[in-house]
Amino acid sequence: MFKNIDILIKINLTFIQISNKYSAKEVYYLSYFKLKERNTNVRTEIIAGITTFMTMAYIIFVNPAILSQGGKTGIPFEAAVVATCLGAGLMSMLMGLITNTPFALASGMGINAVVVFTIIFGLGLTWQQAMGIVVLEGIIVTILVLTGLRTMIMKAIPMELKYTQLVLVSDCL
Repeated sequence: MFKNIDILIKINLTFIQISNKYSAKEVYYLSYFKLKERNTNVRTEIIAGITTFMTMAYIIFVNPAILSQGGKTGIPFEAAVVATCLGAGLMSMLMGLITNTPFALASGMGINAVVVFTIIFGLGLTWQQAMGIVVLEGIIVTILVLTGLRTMIMKAIPMELKYTQLVLVSDCL
């Protein structure tokens, strides 16, 4: 019992030390995002966020350009820009707030190429049908993850084969 009280006293003393040094908003960020434990601060994280945005900002223009193909696919360029920005912004914020990890998420360049060149141009489906296929694929992947089947599949693949795939992908780059 005394051990628990000691822990509470240490937590309260740490909070008092932090609150004397930082504003209430900074104390919230420090405690929720564990900035002090990760040896960082709000300024560093803001700079990292700006750097990450600048690194991946190309997707704002490239993704809609691939998806619209100059109007050939029927996907409006402007709508693709808005969807790309909203999707990346919302998913990146949710990733940070829910998982407390600093990962930015955005549309993948591979899947948009498959949608345009294979599904729309190759199979002749409409862009709405292609997006429906993407939604179904997302549902299937979610089910695989939630049921643990994805992990079982990944564990069933021999490590040598995983290394081979890595070499093949890097050779293509």
